[in-house]
Amino acid sequence: MGRVVRRVALFLLVAAVVPATAGAVVERPFVPRYSTNDQGAIWVTGSTLETCPAAAANCAASQAGTATGAALSNNNFAMVPVDVDADPATFKSSPT
Repeated sequence: MGRVVRRVALFLLVAAVVPATAGAVVERPFVPRYSTNDQGAIWVTGSTLETCPAAAANCAASQAGTATGAALSNNNFAMVPVDVDADPATFKSSPT
């Protein structure tokens, strides 16, 4: 029993003397390799299955691409889901 107590005491003495943390070696400081702040646009492509309401003014012309000015863009419409199958179980569907 005395032998175990001496070993534990020796371990505690060594643990108290030897530093518990090790420092990391930094060979080079961390610096950015490339950084930029550019102006530009983000282009997102996808099928949202939305269209302008058929009752909206200029909707048909906008869909045909014959509208002019702001009416040519979808930004002027409160979009609604495309639902071509008239199935009440689905809320979006497309002809293709």
